[in-house]
Amino acid sequence: GSLDALHEFSAETEATVGGTSLKASAKSTGVRLGLGAEHGWGDGRYAVAGSASYATGGRGNGEFGGSLNLTVRF
Repeated sequence: GSLDALHEFSAETEATVGGTSLKASAKSTGVRLGLGAEHGWGDGRYAVAGSASYATGGRGNGEFGGSLNLTVRF
């Protein structure tokens, strides 16, 4: 398992639309929680591993991620 602290350092974005200046700031702080497992067999020749994670930011949005790996040694 893993637990990460995330902080996004982004500059302020500015655009002018119809003479009106619009500004946005993308700074946020959040956390990511991840879990994973691996299973090997055949005296270490074969292995399958998987992981899943969920990250949340300070803007109320979330993000899921994951991976699945198969390893064959020869």
